[in-house]
Amino acid sequence: MSGVRSGAMGEGNQDRRLIWTLFGVGLLLRLLHQLTIVSSPFVPILFIDPLMYDEWGLRISEGQLLSERPFFLDPLYPYFIGAIYAVAGHSHHAVIFVQGILGALVAPLVFLASREWFERPVAKVAGWIAALYIPGIYFGSLVMKPGLSVFFTAVLIWIFARTLKRPSGFGWWVAAGVVFAMAALTRGNLVALIPAMALVLWLMQRSKQRALDVGAMLAGAALILALPAAHNRVVGGEWILTTA
Repeated sequence: MSGVRSGAMGEGNQDRRLIWTLFGVGLLLRLLHQLTIVSSPFVPILFIDPLMYDEWGLRISEGQLLSERPFFLDPLYPYFIGAIYAVAGHSHHAVIFVQGILGALVAPLVFLASREWFERPVAKVAGWIAALYIPGIYFGSLVMKPGLSVFFTAVLIWIFARTLKRPSGFGWWVAAGVVFAMAALTRGNLVALIPAMALVLWLMQRSKQRALDVGAMLAGAALILALPAAHNRVVGGEWILTTA
């Protein structure tokens, strides 16, 4: 029995060391990439979506929390950069630095999610792929929503892996719905997956408890999605769930 406990403790220590290593390597690579572009004349020149997000975030940082019309682009990202601008000033480098930290957290989250379903070597490979994934490093250093949407998606996958493999309380399922909705507010097509995932979860285990779990998830998602819907109703006079 003591051998089993010591083995489990040993694996736990190895997992913790790997989590910190994945985060450290992921962050180092992202910071090194940011250093290579910090003096580039193209970094401050924004166009199309990045320019719209930048201008929108700047207005938010100056106190204009409501738009003049219903949301046209996924709304969470401009509020994210608006919060950064409010603290650090109108700095693109501050945005990509924060996104670098969030991007570095993706690898540990992928490892932890994979660890719930697979053996440690498989989860370890998944974590390293996430840490070294070049498109993730590149797009996370742009004033673009993938830097935020990938992070929320990774959090969502980890929460689902944990709640499905372990006894989880009401709060975890609400958190799953909240994160699901926040991910959807950075990537609009995820909205369609919320009811689809609810149906799949219920079909996996048709029981009263699972129905309550799914209800808690939907309640958490509805709580977040009600915010853009209310915004669109106030400024546009129409019930639009997320974007027009």
